Amino acid sequence: MSKLKLIIGNKNYSSWSLRPWLFMRKNTLDFAEQIIWLDTPTFQQEVQPFGSNGTVPALVDDKLQVWDSLAIIDYLIDTQKLQYTWPQDKAQRALARSMSAEMHSGYSALRSQLSMDIRLRKAYKTSDVHLQGDIDRIISLWTQAFSMRDQQAGGWLFGGFSAADAMLVPVVFRFDSYSIPVPSQVRAYMDHCLADEDVRQWVDDGKDEVVLPDHG
Repeated sequence: MSKLKLIIGNKNYSSWSLRPWLFMRKNTLDFAEQIIWLDTPTFQQEVQPFGSNGTVPALVDDKLQVWDSLAIIDYLIDTQKLQYTWPQDKAQRALARSMSAEMHSGYSALRSQLSMDIRLRKAYKTSDVHLQGDIDRIISLWTQAFSMRDQQAGGWLFGGFSAADAMLVPVVFRFDSYSIPVPSQVRAYMDHCLADEDVRQWVDDGKDEVVLPDHG
């Protein structure tokens, strides 16, 4: 029986939970998952034992607890034998880490106005310069990654799957749900992500969840 357990929120809404979940799935790690429903009266009580500051995700590794998506990914890289981590090329790895950290700490307009909701289909038009700035910045970084891509390795940001894809895939859902206009190369990356079998599993699970009030 696996000693790894990932504590996550609703798959329809929880972008932070998706990140380590996808990273673990792509690396074929044996782990159990436990969903704690967001925005319920018992959420804080249920999540409290897992060491976080009242948020998901959290990883339980035997007697150890790790929380925060990026911290969980880093912990797994340190402790597990993995096929996919960061890109091996020095320049690719530097960009992958930087864009992941920027995703982790930035894009407040994107987060507040384009919350992740994989069931949602909505044409989104905005004159908000901050939101458009976030969108343009992400497209610019993805385009930079594509220019460094190993075309033979696959259709992820840098060719083969990496931790950067795990960190950025939730943005793919946001762009897709709100019909954000993107260049063809970005659309191709989005289609690649959405066709991935592990991503599809997350989507299917999210659609099967009991529908709760919209989150975000």
